Amino acid sequence: MKTGGCDFFQWVDGDSEGTDSTVKEEGYTIIEIMLENKMLLTKNMRLRLENNELNIDEMRRMRSRVTRMEEKIKLYKDKMSRDNKRLA
Repeated sequence: MKTGGCDFFQWVDGDSEGTDSTVKEEGYTIIEIMLENKMLLTKNMRLRLENNELNIDEMRRMRSRVTRMEEKIKLYKDKMSRDNKRLA
């Protein structure tokens, strides 16, 4: 069965030059592509974990800033309350 210059059975069985029946895509075998895919998935998982750690660190810094700001607001309110009592 020949379609558009490609013999399907020759493509599946490999050519007569002794190549195996492994399908090649731009010089890479399926096994190589699967291995690269697995490595990329592993790297992606590591990057997600690293990103989560960075997000946790950022949340801790923000929580610390919010706590400091709340303390400053409380001190300011206490000072304003004392000043208002003194003026009254």
